[in-house]
Amino acid sequence: MARRVVIALLWLEVIVGMLVAFFGWSVPMDTVLSFPYAQIGSGLRALSEASPILNLLAIVLLWGVGLSPLVGVVLAWRRKRFHGETLLLVILSLVLVPVLYFMVNPGVLSFIFDRGVVQYPGIDSLLQAMAGVLVDSVILGYVVLRMLRSVRTGGMERLLRYLSGLLVLFAAVLIWTVLGVGFAQLVAGWKSVLPNVTITGGPDIFPPWWWRTNLPFMRSGDSIAMPLCALTVRFVAGYTAAVMAISVLLSAWRLTRAMQVDRYSTRTVSAANALARLAGKALTVIVLVSISFNVLQIVLAKWTDQISINATVPIIELAVVVLALLVARVLAENEQLKQENDMFV
Repeated sequence: MARRVVIALLWLEVIVGMLVAFFGWSVPMDTVLSFPYAQIGSGLRALSEASPILNLLAIVLLWGVGLSPLVGVVLAWRRKRFHGETLLLVILSLVLVPVLYFMVNPGVLSFIFDRGVVQYPGIDSLLQAMAGVLVDSVILGYVVLRMLRSVRTGGMERLLRYLSGLLVLFAAVLIWTVLGVGFAQLVAGWKSVLPNVTITGGPDIFPPWWWRTNLPFMRSGDSIAMPLCALTVRFVAGYTAAVMAISVLLSAWRLTRAMQVDRYSTRTVSAANALARLAGKALTVIVLVSISFNVLQIVLAKWTDQISINATVPIIELAVVVLALLVARVLAENEQLKQENDMFV
């Protein structure tokens, strides 16, 4: 994928994450986990209830969709590419057919639970989410094992291509974690504080940090700026590592792109050195933010109802820094060897 397209998509994700945080948009987790199987089941149920002929069509579609993974098994057998992970496609069909039937008729699995539990209003959504996760686990297992075999049997170019895609995918997941989850929780915390504000002089007379709050864990008349500050500090401390990881992942992505062009070029060595420097700076920032957060928690203790003092041991981050330095050294030596060989020739 082109560099500009990837950057544009990541920026689009940032914008969507900000909008989700500010406007409080959310989708129930059971809806996310059951997608798209619950929607397919709803469509098939509506089709079957329309008329007898459409009911027959719905049955054909259910079996067609459920048995579609077997097409991959047949193609793999004919092309003599049948491997162990191909059996997961058979398992996928064995799972997908009953799951789709359950999505059409959500009450058929009620016998698994006690009678009192089944009467719980949200039990059907919970069961649909569990069924969706079951199908997704088989699909993800097949994809991972298939990618592993492809990497083992492929060359360096294929490995770099897969690695580049995974780095962008991990960065996208972390971006959504920071904005769609962490920042959304921060905004929700702000909104929970603001309704408890008693304005003593009006915003035209006193600035916002002079407002007074009636929160139960604060003394009457305390400034609202302090609980807002405490929430913000907690968010920054909690997601600094994720933000640093995003920058390191994108730097590693630029390195893989340079290696795809020429593994022995000066551009590749420069990208590797930049990655090593950035990883070291990221580790420094994570350690300093952790120390600062512990200090600020003590300072802001009376304005927050949650205190968590942690001694951060960044083992994974340290391993990433060492690995980045190792890659930079190896690429620099390879470039030097290539230059010496070119001079000898």
